[in-house]
Amino acid sequence: SMLRHIYRHPFLFYLLFLLPALLAVFRLGLFPHHLLYTELVAALLPVLLALLFYIPITLHLNAASMRSWNEGDPSPLLTHSLDSIHLYRRSRRTSAKRALANFHINAAAALISLGRFSQALEHLDAASSLPLTGETAAILWINRSAALYGLERYQEMAPCLSQAEALLSASGQAPTPQTAALWDAVRRSLRQHHLLLRLQTQVLTPEVETELQELLTLAKTPKDQVELHLALAQCALARRDNPAAQEHLSY
Repeated sequence: SMLRHIYRHPFLFYLLFLLPALLAVFRLGLFPHHLLYTELVAALLPVLLALLFYIPITLHLNAASMRSWNEGDPSPLLTHSLDSIHLYRRSRRTSAKRALANFHINAAAALISLGRFSQALEHLDAASSLPLTGETAAILWINRSAALYGLERYQEMAPCLSQAEALLSASGQAPTPQTAALWDAVRRSLRQHHLLLRLQTQVLTPEVETELQELLTLAKTPKDQVELHLALAQCALARRDNPAAQEHLSY
């Protein structure tokens, strides 16, 4: 909790390191005849020390939050994302704006998992006004589709899925070993939402149920597993197979 508080209020880094830096400068007699240099060292040393601590904390919180989300607890991801949005919201650098967009998308994903679909759409709207790569934009549109599905606004899903598909196709880049897992997850999610849309807007066919079963075997997160079990329960009820529906609902 202390690290998260410092992370949310980065000016504490300066207070934490400024006094020791000043003491070191004057105690060791650094640049005794050049007051300007002394002041520069006193000002820059806390910044350097702050960055050395700040970056590992940021990476640690991000990794821990994603791990918790993958294990079925979206709350840490939401908390970390909101903290990061607070931290980056006024930055003007393009790289920081891209990071801010990612934090908004992560917050939306966590809110969708928590059933807070309208709030998720607000974060996705905020992210859409920021610089996005093709893959990140595709993830945004898939998350928007998921939020609309939760709000039962099925007719609005199709344009979102078309946008996501077009962006993935237009990227034209083969995934690297580092991004291959992410690409697979994005494409599975796209396929899953296409099937969920068909389930709600078209006549149910055995092919849809078969594809849902296949996706269930590939699902990694509890959210996707629950979503697919509910869809398969709906398929079973349409076939009047109550025992199969009960099995999926019991999950």
